[in-house]
Amino acid sequence: MGYVPNKRFNLLNGAKRQIYYQQEDENRRVDILVGDFEMCHKLPLDDHRLAVDPVTIPLAELLLSKAQIVQLNRKDALDIISLLLNNDLGKDGEDTIGLDRITYLCAQDWGLYKTVTINLKRVLDLLSGQELNLTDEEKKLVSERVQKIERAIQEAPKPLAWQLRDKVGTRVRWYEEVEEVDR
Repeated sequence: MGYVPNKRFNLLNGAKRQIYYQQEDENRRVDILVGDFEMCHKLPLDDHRLAVDPVTIPLAELLLSKAQIVQLNRKDALDIISLLLNNDLGKDGEDTIGLDRITYLCAQDWGLYKTVTINLKRVLDLLSGQELNLTDEEKKLVSERVQKIERAIQEAPKPLAWQLRDKVGTRVRWYEEVEEVDR
């Protein structure tokens, strides 16, 4: 299909992640994750999760794949806004962003919870600015959905391990460093 492997990276990381570049355009790349989605945080993607949507990963994981980025950039924040603008929140597997799945994963992993809540605040900050080409109604809709996710995450019961990790807080790094890959 016109893609060539990043041989060095794939040799070192191929069991979990592989990268391929398009021959004609070195700026286009495909990043393939093998098994679970593991970047700053781990998102489990077993066969059951992959069966939820026949075309892509479930919308909850798609949203979390962006919201789990510790060094969230503008493009990733805009991706979160787009997902929330174009997809309602609901139960997992109902062609909506599975709020129950997001809540469950954040209640099991304090680090994921911390990064997601920080990034939801960043999204709200971006929405409050004037530089987005969104109507006031669209901004309001996305803001309401962000706030609904935040409330659900806060209200979910947390296991003892989560509560103990919460006591440590950000004094100890709560995420994995992701290797930046240049060609």
